[in-house]
Amino acid sequence: MEGPKTLFALLALLAVVAIFCAVGADARSQRKKRAEGLKCVVCNNNDNKGTCEETISKEGIANYTEECGSLDDACVKTVVKYKKNGKQGEVLLAGHVVDRYCSHVPQDEDGCSVLTGSGGKTWQCVCRGNKCNSGDNLKASSLLFFITSALGYFGIKMFF
Repeated sequence: MEGPKTLFALLALLAVVAIFCAVGADARSQRKKRAEGLKCVVCNNNDNKGTCEETISKEGIANYTEECGSLDDACVKTVVKYKKNGKQGEVLLAGHVVDRYCSHVPQDEDGCSVLTGSGGKTWQCVCRGNKCNSGDNLKASSLLFFITSALGYFGIKMFF
C-alpha cells in the first residue's frame, strides 16, 4: 500500500517542479519583453464606454494596448464598485469604474488587494508583463497558484 502513495507523492512533486519551471521561464520571458518596452492595456470605462469593462474582448485589448513610459514597470487594473443609499434605504447612486494603466510600482506590491470603505469596494491588481492587466492573465495566474499549492500540499501530506 505504501508504493502507490509514494508514486503519487513523487508525481505530485514532479508536477509542482514542472509548474515552477514554466512560471520561471515565463518570468524570464516577461523581463526580456520589459527590456524592449512594457505594453499595458490603457483604458477606462468612462472614456471607453462598453469596450473597457471588467472583462475585455481581444479587440479591446488590441485597441487599447500602449507602450508604457520608460519609468513604468507595471500594469495595473483597478475596479471600484460603489452604492450610496438614501435615508429610507433607497439606492441613490450605484455604479462601477474600471481603469487600466501603466505605472511605476515597488516590487513588493505585485498581486491583488481589496479595500472596503464608505459604500464601496476597490479591487486593484498589479502585474509585470505585457498586457497582463487585460484580466485574463490575472485569472490564469491565480488558477496556476491554486493548482500548484494543492499539488504541493497533497504531495507533502503523502510523505509526512
